[in-house]
Amino acid sequence: MKKERSKSIVILLTFVLLSALGAYCVLFGLGKSNAGNMENIKLGLDLAGGVSITYEIADENPTQTDIDDTIYKLQRRVDTYSTEGVVYQEGSNRISIEIPGVSDANAILEDLGKPGSLEFIDEENMEKKMSGEEY
Repeated sequence: MKKERSKSIVILLTFVLLSALGAYCVLFGLGKSNAGNMENIKLGLDLAGGVSITYEIADENPTQTDIDDTIYKLQRRVDTYSTEGVVYQEGSNRISIEIPGVSDANAILEDLGKPGSLEFIDEENMEKKMSGEEY
């Protein structure tokens, strides 16, 4: 009976010690980067709410290069809304976008759906303008 009781106490103390260590990690983190700190935890769509969009590729046979290029460009646009946003390929003909922490899905859909713009600048005139000369 004493062995069972002392064994139970050891298990209880071990549990309390591990719980205290876990609480310390959550509150203060470990190491210089504070790994495990609750402030460093990224909340996903399930906890923070947000927008999830899936685009289906209209082209029947897109190349992987085209898909990768589109994902890169969409990721750059998504980064303006949230550094937590993720753009990834789903299957062979879909691209999914998840942006936690935002609420206006229509504005995001409109912005992501806009075609890119290309602006040409005359380098010579730009240098004159920057130096204060008339052109």
